[in-house]
Amino acid sequence: MDGLLIDSLPGLANAMVGSVKSLLGDESSMESFIDFDFNNPGMSRFEKIDWALDESGLVETKRSKAREDCIKAFDRLSLEARIEADLDSHVFMFSKLENTELSVLSNCDNRILPTVIAHHGLSKIFGGRLFGTPPGKRDTLKELLSTPGKQGERFIFISDSESDFEVAEDCGVDFAYIKRFARSIEVPDAMERTGFESLRDFYETLSS
Repeated sequence: MDGLLIDSLPGLANAMVGSVKSLLGDESSMESFIDFDFNNPGMSRFEKIDWALDESGLVETKRSKAREDCIKAFDRLSLEARIEADLDSHVFMFSKLENTELSVLSNCDNRILPTVIAHHGLSKIFGGRLFGTPPGKRDTLKELLSTPGKQGERFIFISDSESDFEVAEDCGVDFAYIKRFARSIEVPDAMERTGFESLRDFYETLSS
């Protein structure tokens, strides 16, 4: 969902920085974290917070509480960012496709994902098929593929992320690379060959 249905990447970057600000007080440390965050778009918020904790030099006795505080801060700030983000309204066209189920696979926390989807008016399109973290996109997709009655059906993972492309490859499903909100400057050739400029372009290919 990040950077595809909604353009949440700028807001989430600010949320990530805001969540660890108390750990990394000086400007140099914050700049290092911002670079780290930008260059690891597929990494979980937990791993990024752990990186900041490592850099902070906190003693072990204080680390657990600090980690919990950072996660709570990110969840609060990221919800605000996702609600304020711009929606790609072309997603509504996909509801016209027959014999198709649409699901959301996101790094968004399962506790707030339904709130974000409802805010942007997408509940009817996706129904209850919202899959956030935990467990994560790879485990979720593998579980979906093994669901009784799904064998023989075609799955397409639609995203703008190289890490999602790797998940699709690992799970053996087709991948559609949407470039509109993409953060990556360069992507693997195999991923580029699946590319579409927008959700609308991809939809027109399916509907034809």
